[in-house]
Amino acid sequence: MSTLSHRALDVLDRAPLTRRYWNLAALVGVTSAVEFFDFYVIGFIGSVIGEEWGLNFGQVAMIYFAAGVGAIAGSFVGGWSGHRYGRKYPFIAGVAITGFFSGATAFAPEGAVVFVMLTRFMVGAGSAMMLTLCLTLMVEFTPSRHRTYLVPLTTTGLIPVGTMAASALSAALLPSWGWRGLAALGFAALILVVWALFAMPESPRWLVARGEYEKARTVVSKFTGQPVHSIQLDEAPDVSLGPQARTPAESGYRALFRDRRNVTFTILAWLCAATTIYGVNLWGPTFLRYALDISPAKAAEFFIYISLGALVGRVLFSVLPQWIGRRATGILTGVGGGVLLIIAGFAGGSAQGGAIALVLALAVAAMFADGGFANLAPASAEIYPTHLRSQAMGLGEVANGIGKLIGPVGLALIAGTGNMVKPEATRDALTPGFVFLGIFSLLCAVGFLFLRETRGKLEDVVSSGQANETADDAESVQVR
Repeated sequence: MSTLSHRALDVLDRAPLTRRYWNLAALVGVTSAVEFFDFYVIGFIGSVIGEEWGLNFGQVAMIYFAAGVGAIAGSFVGGWSGHRYGRKYPFIAGVAITGFFSGATAFAPEGAVVFVMLTRFMVGAGSAMMLTLCLTLMVEFTPSRHRTYLVPLTTTGLIPVGTMAASALSAALLPSWGWRGLAALGFAALILVVWALFAMPESPRWLVARGEYEKARTVVSKFTGQPVHSIQLDEAPDVSLGPQARTPAESGYRALFRDRRNVTFTILAWLCAATTIYGVNLWGPTFLRYALDISPAKAAEFFIYISLGALVGRVLFSVLPQWIGRRATGILTGVGGGVLLIIAGFAGGSAQGGAIALVLALAVAAMFADGGFANLAPASAEIYPTHLRSQAMGLGEVANGIGKLIGPVGLALIAGTGNMVKPEATRDALTPGFVFLGIFSLLCAVGFLFLRETRGKLEDVVSSGQANETADDAESVQVR
């Protein structure tokens, strides 16, 4: 019986979801969960060492600030290395850096704020590298018919599991292990390096873009189970590259910034979403602890419920874009998160506000604002072609890193950087602080107004040449 030949990327796009696919998806999902586990844990650690070391709001903010600076650096490195060296090994390097320096925080000398800042800088850099490439990998390996819901579920769906684990373990272990024992759990992420070495193939789309067609065919054969001889070895362009793919594709940040609308969406949406979420989750444990006059362990317990709200949102907003599109979903999550955060600020800041009102408002806000990342992340990748995708995701992570700076530092400025971390100053900052974060969530919704809708498209939406500067409507975009 003769075997029909197919182009390698066509075979990948039509393939069923194999065991190898689910292994890769599990790796990416667990990696994302581990990164956010660390992110939540440092929020609980900050609420402890702020008092234990006698730190003021400015000093604690600098610890949080360091990870944001590292994320900006790591985003550039991740985008550049992912384009130059492939997706696999820069991803593994990011995981290794994150795990090692996360655990190393446990060895900080007493009162050594600079030491903790350095470890957090490296954690931020490593996590930005791996998150830049997580999404790129899943977009490039997931068949287009499953991409709308599977990419967000695999890249962001398990993140609330990581945050719930961080909350639960902090509540259980802080009283007995202390903050150092909690920080040392970061070393567990190094196990993922071994998993990635065996489970993660190089992206065949990147290989095709590099002209390494034989390697691409081999990867597709192993990944899909198709006999290698049945996969046509030709130099067909990636269908995601659009009408310009027939000529050599220009890459690099200069080419990326030609499409002003895509870039505006990427920067504005990521920056505002990150400012909102990182502000809530890094300062949230401290705000809850002092606003409600509870222990750090009890604050961590309350954050389990907030994480549950985020989990519901991740699932809901992974599926909803199939019906209403990514643009409408993004506007909904931005507005919903903003309104609920403002409500939370007034609920917690009023004399009548109690634990139930504040935690409930934050949980519903997390459903919208945190859950919205399930829509934002894949939307950012889908609108760019293969030869620009890793740099585009690097740009998104740069904006994400800036948000990591604005959120924590903005709240510290509202509380007064010279004020000691204590109940009175924290309660006074709660209402204006959450209103500040709510405004950024609303601005994220504004960012989604610039998004070109991708729902119902076979592949990435790509604009061409000068049309990018004048296209105001998604219908003007050419699609393959």
